[in-house]
Amino acid sequence: MDLKKTILVVDDEVFILDILQDFLSRKGFVVLTASAGKEAIEVASGVGRGIDLAIVDVKLPDMRGMALAQELHACCPGIRVFLSTGNPGEVELGEKGGLPICGVLEKPFSLMSLLLKIQDAFQ
Repeated sequence: MDLKKTILVVDDEVFILDILQDFLSRKGFVVLTASAGKEAIEVASGVGRGIDLAIVDVKLPDMRGMALAQELHACCPGIRVFLSTGNPGEVELGEKGGLPICGVLEKPFSLMSLLLKIQDAFQ
């Protein structure tokens, strides 16, 4: 049985979606993408409990990343979430509110450091 982990990448910058989808797919993950919060919720609702981890941009066109993390947790219990941002000061650790936030990824981040953080999140 194949137990590939599924990662949802949510970012309004298409090139980030493309790069992360290509890289993570080559590393053996199933990768789903969305460019807005509502689209991410639709994707997650369609897959259900099958999403293991999400990488969510803090500022999306239609909602904040923390609000999306809450929505994802509601439809995918146990999902792990990384928030990504170009300004790490806009994410307060106290904002996590009991959600399974694995950490904050400061843009730009290297693909290898991302992979290490993802591997740590699954251990």
